[in-house]
This record gives sequence, structure tokens and C-alpha cells, in this order.
Amino acid sequence: MNLPADLQQLVLKLTREMDALGLEPFETSSQIQLETPGAGAIEKPADLAPWIEHTMLKPQATRQDIVKLCNEAKQFGFHSVCVNPFGCSLSVNTVSSRVE
Repeated sequence: MNLPADLQQLVLKLTREMDALGLEPFETSSQIQLETPGAGAIEKPADLAPWIEHTMLKPQATRQDIVKLCNEAKQFGFHSVCVNPFGCSLSVNTVSSRVE
């Protein structure tokens, strides 16, 4: 699978940053074949949505921030949301309701 040039550059940048931090290297872009379980290969940005965990972990996050995060996750079809414990019940209620 050939990745677009911008994604190849991103993978290369992340690889360099990981190397600088002494982290274990991962496969190069030419070796990666990302596939969504039960779906085809990732061919456009929207195909990445099921792989994304939308995250809001800043301690100063407001209820409005968490609702916005959950609505974005639903709108774009992200896999999940990740919030601090104080936002869990709000997240469950927001994700279970319609997009506001």
C-alpha cells in the first residue's frame, strides 16, 4: 500500500522523534498495511476515523469541552473518547444521545 506523500512525511517525522526519545522503532510506511477490522484498506482520511480515540485529558476541561469532544467523536465516527474520570458520566450520556 502506497501512502500519500504527506502521510509518508508524517510517519518519517514520528519515526525520527521516537528515535530521538530512544523509543522502539516501528515498521516503515512501506511495510504498514492498515486495515479497519471488517473493512478495506485505508484510502482516505475518513477511513482513519474508526482508529481514532478522541482525547480531552486537560484538568481544566469544562463540561462544554467534554460535550464538544463527544459530539465530534460521533460526528466523525471516531472509535472512542478518552476523558478524565470526572467527565465519564457526562461522556456516556453525551455519546448515548444525539449530536448537539
